[in-house]
Amino acid sequence: MSKRLIPILLVVAMLFSVFTACGKKKTPKDEISTAREQIEDLPVQLDDKTEALLDKAENIDTGNVPTLAPANIKVTVDLPEGWEEDKDSTNVVVAYIKDTNIFNLMQSYAYSEVNYAKDLAKLEMEQIKEYFEEAAYSELEAVTVAGLEGCKFSMELAITESMKQTQMYVYFEKGGNYYKVMSAWFSNDEEGKEDIEHILASMKIE
Repeated sequence: MSKRLIPILLVVAMLFSVFTACGKKKTPKDEISTAREQIEDLPVQLDDKTEALLDKAENIDTGNVPTLAPANIKVTVDLPEGWEEDKDSTNVVVAYIKDTNIFNLMQSYAYSEVNYAKDLAKLEMEQIKEYFEEAAYSELEAVTVAGLEGCKFSMELAITESMKQTQMYVYFEKGGNYYKVMSAWFSNDEEGKEDIEHILASMKIE
């Protein structure tokens, strides 16, 4: 898959963070605008629903979202060949990228009704379903991350008429704080999916 298509994957993945308002210090709306400009130069046509979501994301107001304190954890992973740290990513604990595949770990704001990682996963899934109505969703599934109990779900959505993207979200709690792994790959990229699953399985948190 051409690296020129990276902006498409990234901009759609950003949408989730905007619509769920994860307590970021900085929203990615400006990054979405920049990525859209890059996408306009590519020989592809975004799905109409994706275009509409981008319009909404650029105008959404997240000014009242509480700011989170810096995450106090150390993360190490075993990166597969070709993966590298994405030092340009903001509002993340760690971020890794390979071509059109991304793996981000970020701290996530938990509202008062959240008592467990599963509660947060369910809440954010409900929020994103309000915008991505046509996406295909998995069931919530229990998962272990670095020895910590967590919960995950995935969604598949159309980016263009011929391309689909899979996004996987994994939630866990450590030291009273909640965290979310946001990963994404083109749905026909089995190697990308396997790489991301390997990174998640290898992750160690201190």
